Amino acid sequence: MDAAVDAAVSRTAPRLTQAAENRPGKGWLTNREAQDYLGLSKATLARYRSEGMLPYSKIGASVYYRLADVEGLLEASRV
Repeated sequence: MDAAVDAAVSRTAPRLTQAAENRPGKGWLTNREAQDYLGLSKATLARYRSEGMLPYSKIGASVYYRLADVEGLLEASRV
């Protein structure tokens, strides 16, 4: 399982790093970036928000997640 997670993170991490570097508030992910990073559907990510599993910030209709919180969710889900 760790190998699969590491592989997914290594494929996604370069894109996330570039996206974070190109905007203010580094360390935050958009909803789409968080979906890609975690490999989750939009509905599942929305459920995680509503159940309090993943903290988020909302500005207008846009949802943002701290990269540290997203990585913390992965770490907490380790078996």
